[in-house]
Amino acid sequence: MHADSPLKKVFATANGVVYKCSCCDSFQVSLGNALLATHADGIKRLLAVIDGMGASGDAGRSDRRYTFRPDDRPYAYAFNYDELQELKQLLEGAQAMQALKAMVEATTGVPNTIC
Repeated sequence: MHADSPLKKVFATANGVVYKCSCCDSFQVSLGNALLATHADGIKRLLAVIDGMGASGDAGRSDRRYTFRPDDRPYAYAFNYDELQELKQLLEGAQAMQALKAMVEATTGVPNTIC
């Protein structure tokens, strides 16, 4: 993300928001104190990681047992079940908005500024 670039909100939940940078097409996903910056392919990878965690049956647990470490960095992001589900909702929402933008552009032939 570039500090001086305009970020446009593309999707939000009760506790999080996804912005898109208009100059580099990257996404900024904010949920609680986690801030993830990625591109569209990174959103797909994050969703695959979340789906691979097998987080069924843990609704209501408050411990942060779901972790992932980006690109072998010396830190990890940790989420409880509800946070993980909200992160998934944010990522899926960002994907849906990108798909909607592509459909509108394909239908109208005009660049769209949805996101």
